[in-house]
Amino acid sequence: MEPILVLTPGVAAAVAQIVPTKAALREHLWDRGRVPIEWLPPYKHAATRERMETLGIADPERGVPRCESPDDIAVIVAGGDAGVQSCGMSTTVLSHSATVAFDLP
Repeated sequence: MEPILVLTPGVAAAVAQIVPTKAALREHLWDRGRVPIEWLPPYKHAATRERMETLGIADPERGVPRCESPDDIAVIVAGGDAGVQSCGMSTTVLSHSATVAFDLP
């Protein structure tokens, strides 16, 4: 799944003081949220490098981004004003969401 960041209104307001738009926040997260390829299982290294080359985002010094582009990061503001809880959700890197229908019993 693509990364999802859920911020409470209070946290979103604080973040907006530093990063004024969701687009700028997504760009910041995409640019600085990279991980070293060594953090991935070894069997994923070659395919990840190849995918990054195909996308034109390969940069061994900067690591592997969580998704293909900043636009893939969902930033959601939800909840009330009673706390500073926030949540980030992500799979490994360069993954895509898939929707599968299923019937409940």
